[in-house]
Amino acid sequence: MAQLDLAGGTATFGLLRNADYYLRTNLAQRFRTRYPDVRIRLVGQNSAETAQAVASGTVEDGLVTLPVPDEDLDIVPPARDELLYVTADAARALTSPTIDDFCSVPLVLYDAHYATTDPARRQLNERAQLAGRRIEPVIEVEYLSSALALVSEGFGDSVMCRAATLSDAMPANLRAVPFAEPLYDTLALVRRRGQILSPATREMARMAWDSLVEHQSGPHGTAEITASTGQLRRFLAG
Repeated sequence: MAQLDLAGGTATFGLLRNADYYLRTNLAQRFRTRYPDVRIRLVGQNSAETAQAVASGTVEDGLVTLPVPDEDLDIVPPARDELLYVTADAARALTSPTIDDFCSVPLVLYDAHYATTDPARRQLNERAQLAGRRIEPVIEVEYLSSALALVSEGFGDSVMCRAATLSDAMPANLRAVPFAEPLYDTLALVRRRGQILSPATREMARMAWDSLVEHQSGPHGTAEITASTGQLRRFLAG
């Protein structure tokens, strides 16, 4: 897609907390270098919070993981990455765990503040409910890196996206394996339903897409691209 000549305005864009694992670039730096006269507002910690900000109109567009409440959103899912079970116990890593197995071991989970709304936690909780089980972590923290440090010390097991296994956040003694019934982080670009994006935000979203595709096509890409450039073009054009 052709780049624009932007002489002003503000790009407002929300990002999921783990965006760096998928973009592998400093999006603000890349955008500001290309468009030095445009202000940038990048917000977001958890995808649920980012989606809410987009739906309310305080942020124009964002990159999140699904599921999120979508009544007020237009969505295009450009990629998905597998969620893996992670443990320091070699025996527990020999087979792919079922949700029953997962609920039966000590768990260290992150996104404590968003325990009921975080997309990955929602998927796990719904799957456990269908199996007649409950997920009751022994430790909850806010950040993946904190959770993995505790898993590394043997305090419990956790989950992580496949992309994070190739990052510096992954302790050397941990093993990550797929679930018996695969789970995925589905990445999605979201905007308020029917809203026309400003030129600056539209360009920020395009650059995020380009960074995502560029990284996934390289040797360290782990996500499957699920949307076409045509779908993105239609989404950005409104």
